[in-house]
Parts: sequence; C-alpha cells; structure tokens
Amino acid sequence: MLSFSVVKSAGSAGNYYTDKDNYYVLGSMGERWAGQGAEQLGLQGSVDKDVFTRLLEGRLPDGADLSRMQDGSNKHRPGYDLTFSAPKSVSMMAMLGGG
Repeated sequence: MLSFSVVKSAGSAGNYYTDKDNYYVLGSMGERWAGQGAEQLGLQGSVDKDVFTRLLEGRLPDGADLSRMQDGSNKHRPGYDLTFSAPKSVSMMAMLGGG
C-alpha cells in the first residue's frame, strides 16, 4: 500500500526525518546523501539536519532560493512523504508465523 501526504513544515520535517530514534534509520545505517541530485548539489557523507532543513525550505547550498511567493505569501512546498507498507494480512502472517 502507498500512503501519500504533503510535507507542510520544513522545520518539523527536518526534525522528524533526522531524529535518531526515527524508524527510518535502521540500526547504525544512518542518513547519507545519495544519488545524482545530491552529487550535483555537492552533498556527500552524513546528512546534516540544518542543511537538510534548508533544502526543505527551498534554499540550495549554492545560495539559490527555490521558494515561491504568490500574493505576498510563501507558497513553497517542502516535499511529499510517500510511505510504502505491506497489507495488514502480510503483517498478521509474519506475526503468526514468527517471522
């Protein structure tokens, strides 16, 4: 199943996605920049919460500002949260089957 929601607050999202107790971080895997987009922005290594939050705000490392003003208010959307999850029947089978 896929759940889709709009990320409304860059600050809250920055805290949520970089929280060390968050289930998105599996064990000691940690958050790392990856992919061509990160490479083009010069982002590498561990994700810094402040840099991540600035990106969510639409501010790139080179100083470019991608936020969008309309009628005097900022209409920038930090992003979208896509959550993929197995159907409840799969979870139940795993629980009952011990795996």
